[in-house]
Amino acid sequence: MEAEPKDKKIGVAIRNLKKKYASSKKPAVDGLNLNFYQDQITSFLGHNGAGKTTTMYV
Repeated sequence: MEAEPKDKKIGVAIRNLKKKYASSKKPAVDGLNLNFYQDQITSFLGHNGAGKTTTMYV
């Protein structure tokens, strides 16, 4: 994991994001904390079913 930049402003902050679908006993996203910084490009990488699309949709 990369260290958070000290010289960039936070553009968007996500705190404790949770999403559970009614059709599943297991949460799709559980307690995600994430910062998006101004003037930076952010991408999500992970295997199928890791919650990438759900995170962006919620």
